[in-house]
Amino acid sequence: MKFLGNIAGIAVTLGTIALFVLVLVLWRLNSGLPNYEHLANYTPPVMSRAHAGNGLLIAEYAQERRIFVPIDTAPDHLINAFLAAEDKNFYDHSGIDFVGILRAVVANMVNVVTGRRLEGASTITQQVAKNFLLSSDVTFERKLKAALPKAPNNYHPFRKRARAIARRNWVIGRMRDNGYITDGQARNSAAQELVVADRPASLRRFAAEYFVEEVRREVYGLYGEKQLYGGGLSIRTTLNTDFQKLALKSLREGLQNYDRRRGYRGPVGEMETLEAWWEQLTKIAIPTDLAPWRLSVVLSVDDEQQEASIGLRPRMTRARRFEESVELGVVALKGLKWAREAPSPENTHKIKGPKIRKVSDVLKVGDVVWVNALSNEGQYELKQAPEVNGAMVALNPHTGRVQAMVGGYSFSASEFNRATQASRQPGSAFKPFVYAAALDSGFTPASLVLDAPFVMDQGKDQGLWKPENYARRFYGLSTLRLGMEKSRNLMTIRMAQEVGMAKITDYAARFNINTNMPKVLAMSLGAGETTLMRLTSAYAMLVNGGKRIEPRFIDRVQDRYGENLFKYDQRACIACSDEVYQQQTAPDLPDDREQVLSPQTAYQVVSMLEGVVKRGTGRRI
Repeated sequence: MKFLGNIAGIAVTLGTIALFVLVLVLWRLNSGLPNYEHLANYTPPVMSRAHAGNGLLIAEYAQERRIFVPIDTAPDHLINAFLAAEDKNFYDHSGIDFVGILRAVVANMVNVVTGRRLEGASTITQQVAKNFLLSSDVTFERKLKAALPKAPNNYHPFRKRARAIARRNWVIGRMRDNGYITDGQARNSAAQELVVADRPASLRRFAAEYFVEEVRREVYGLYGEKQLYGGGLSIRTTLNTDFQKLALKSLREGLQNYDRRRGYRGPVGEMETLEAWWEQLTKIAIPTDLAPWRLSVVLSVDDEQQEASIGLRPRMTRARRFEESVELGVVALKGLKWAREAPSPENTHKIKGPKIRKVSDVLKVGDVVWVNALSNEGQYELKQAPEVNGAMVALNPHTGRVQAMVGGYSFSASEFNRATQASRQPGSAFKPFVYAAALDSGFTPASLVLDAPFVMDQGKDQGLWKPENYARRFYGLSTLRLGMEKSRNLMTIRMAQEVGMAKITDYAARFNINTNMPKVLAMSLGAGETTLMRLTSAYAMLVNGGKRIEPRFIDRVQDRYGENLFKYDQRACIACSDEVYQQQTAPDLPDDREQVLSPQTAYQVVSMLEGVVKRGTGRRI
């Protein structure tokens, strides 16, 4: 009996110790667990999206391209696939699958002996807790505290395509075994090609990179990096997508035509050997936004057939790899007749060289050139990226909403925005503001101003200043209206001298063209500097009757819950009730914009500018 009592005492002692150790371990694990309430308040980084004025998606800003998808919108077959692969009893357990744990324990005994990776028995509930609250270490301690569906990077649909297909087919098999699909559906699904959905098509419909970069800068300045790249902001911009496509097309065609008129500057590069020419082409860094242009190399030149054979740069696949197929084409003589020799720096007065008579006048074997496909299959024409650059802006003169902006020929080649960042001399485009100052100083459109030679001593041994008209002729007394229409320099200078440069520089600052313009007569001819955006805004103030506007790119910014963080128009609209919107008349909102120019003067300047287009230097428009 004494022996049995000792045994019982030892058992009680060991049991007490074991219970104490268990309590201590559980306490330690529990103290290291994050607060489960973090899940209730979980706000994962979600990418911000920018939309055009018509709602089309134009940009996404994110470090992780994640969006929130309510489960109600997820297709049933997607939910079933997750359940079959990860947790078939998800709707039958309370969060922990004890049967699954027991099965994993038995399997892991074998895995330990064979050296295989330990299996998990965690449910989707546990996986959520682990992914949100814990680390990804495969340790016994972490298993005690609480796995992503098989790591996506191990099944990349392009880089690891075979693995991705094998994983897909395994999931299909699990769905069949669990009764989600039939045998026939499983066979048909497994036999299909693996297709990956493309990015939203709206992002490729038009190039608005300069615009969305300006939006990104503004939102970053307002809310910082964390909110922009992970706050799930909804940004409604002022962009008009139809205008943007037209602006890009117009600017590019204008720059190309201007550049063509000045001749051909030669190939992009030259190949010393044509061995593996397709590989050599892939190693040349090129802008990515010049499509449908293709880079090519001249393989042969045949003057008798009046054509050159070319090899085209392989296309880039969605896996960021080049296609292995070789494409050939032909450039005929008619496709390069524009490519006359460009003038030399020593002979700039000559626009371009003699006419092109044969293909070898322009191309030779090994030349790397840009080409564009013609309507005839396999036929191409020679292209040349413009050396000159430019920008275009279109905005609403009454609201300042920027509806289109192109900051250069190619965003890929240069991200420098020539609409907002480049300070350039406006030249004659500044003259209307000189005329506005003159009209406010007592002149009228019918006032006569002398168009005659003007000479001024600049002082400090700088010699005499002798400005001229573009035509290098003088026309005597002329009306202000005619002076505007014909862009007469000498008339503008005499008006500026009469009005005084102090007033003209004040008008330049008032219209935000240049806030620190020197008070010298040359400034009246547009010798100062400004940006295209500032100048466009100044013209808009003439058009809207002299009201101040500020160019803007954003109408509204909302957070991930739909609450307004920013709204440009803060005017109250008391009568704008949703219940009576269909019946009510347009609300009469207050106009609190500053009057920078009298409506009468603005009207007169616009009327004179109409004459520039109808009868003057802009009549080609």
